[in-house]
Amino acid sequence: GPTQTVTATDTATSTITGTSANITVNAAAPATASFTSEPSTPVVAGASPSAGVTVHDVYGNLVPNSPVTISKYAAGSTGTGSLTGTTTVSTSSSGAAAAFSNLIFTIAGNYELTATDGAATTNSTSYTVNAAAATHFVVGAPGTTTAGVPLATVTVTAEDQYNNVAKSYLGTVTFTNNDPGPLDVVPGNYNFVSGDNGAHTFTNAFTLVTVPTRTVTATDTATSSITGTSANITVNPAAATHFVVGAPGTTTAGVP
Repeated sequence: GPTQTVTATDTATSTITGTSANITVNAAAPATASFTSEPSTPVVAGASPSAGVTVHDVYGNLVPNSPVTISKYAAGSTGTGSLTGTTTVSTSSSGAAAAFSNLIFTIAGNYELTATDGAATTNSTSYTVNAAAATHFVVGAPGTTTAGVPLATVTVTAEDQYNNVAKSYLGTVTFTNNDPGPLDVVPGNYNFVSGDNGAHTFTNAFTLVTVPTRTVTATDTATSSITGTSANITVNPAAATHFVVGAPGTTTAGVP
């Protein structure tokens, strides 16, 4: 505890005894920071879980008023990004756990938390951040094509509001293009399946015929706000197949 006493007692006559006044025992230099609570895995991007940390000295004493910083780092994954929210607080005067709130994880991946108090550093167990629900599509298409030639590939990726791939998206997508002509071809509605993992590539499924630039748009059939449009696709003319000759409808003999 924060205070202790020392007592001396005669071994033969126990009534001969005495106790010192309270001795305040301050914690030694911090040795370890420990997580008392951690996010439950998996965490959904945008969620705000809590975490708690205590700091102990080498003798196991709680270190009061110890400012602790929590940070996030990738644990063997492709996830990146910084932890946002309230990440630095101090333990209470009694050395109780520092409570971290409003921690917001926005980038999908596998992570650990790092708690630091000076030289005292510890890592949490690994946890996973999954994408939130899809809010938009990213439509990838070739930058150029030839009129009447199918686009080799068009990829539609469902993403959440933080631009994570929404791998659980299972909605139905319909397709349109700007300035459609009677010879244009777009695929019929497509229902995403679990094996797509939020992204599907369409091969030779789109044909554009009108120059000079066009776009392709994908929209969820149930939620129209889930939509996305490709960058401009330059449509070059196809090879010549015929001439169009324009001339006056009437003339006078000998007059050019």
